[in-house]
Amino acid sequence: MYLTARFKTFGVPATGLSPTITIYNVTTGAAVISAQPMTEIAGGFYKYDFSAYDSTAEYIFACDGGATLEDQERYLEGSTGIAGDITRILTDIIDGGRIDLLVDAIKAKTDLVPENPATSAEILEVSNNVTSILADSDELQIALTDGGRLDLLLDAIKEKTDLVPGSPATSAEVAAVEAKTDLIQTDVTFLKDIEGGGWALDSETKQMIFYKSDNITEIARFDFFNQNDIASLINVFRRARI
Repeated sequence: MYLTARFKTFGVPATGLSPTITIYNVTTGAAVISAQPMTEIAGGFYKYDFSAYDSTAEYIFACDGGATLEDQERYLEGSTGIAGDITRILTDIIDGGRIDLLVDAIKAKTDLVPENPATSAEILEVSNNVTSILADSDELQIALTDGGRLDLLLDAIKEKTDLVPGSPATSAEVAAVEAKTDLIQTDVTFLKDIEGGGWALDSETKQMIFYKSDNITEIARFDFFNQNDIASLINVFRRARI
């Protein structure tokens, strides 16, 4: 994993520096990397290949641009918070994972829905919806944690489907399951879009913009703030969905 920083001198990209980086484990407070040299990329950008990165941990890092810079421009900091969250989430939905097992349990129940009094067309529609969800769950690697919005929806659906009798299921019961699966399909589509598209930083609005896979259609936008709660793309301390 590469960690990057950009140094400037009075707003102008600073090249030819010999910056160093120190990395700390947020949980333990231990310095896992101390004052290691960074490699210059171009345009004032420098990088460090953090080969010891552990996706289950969160890190913060401080970069020192060297004594040739003024104090207010010499030191930069950042964190791996977003990247670490995404990596941890990815492990939750793989084949045999917690969410995958929940979906399998739902399918086991919906497979028991009888032909009557529900019609074959209704059963086929539910089956197609569930099959689509299963296919998406195999392909998706999304931002999803235990207790998250989609996880809670699946838990609520499972509570309902656990009550579905072997026979007979009514049209109203099938319609309720179908409504839930439609809601999940909508959420899954949004998650696929935000993971499959590009993103960009707007230097004027100090915002990060996410696009669908066509890299044109905007689906989400975040304001970035520094530690003084001022809109900024430098030394980002927090972000807010707008």
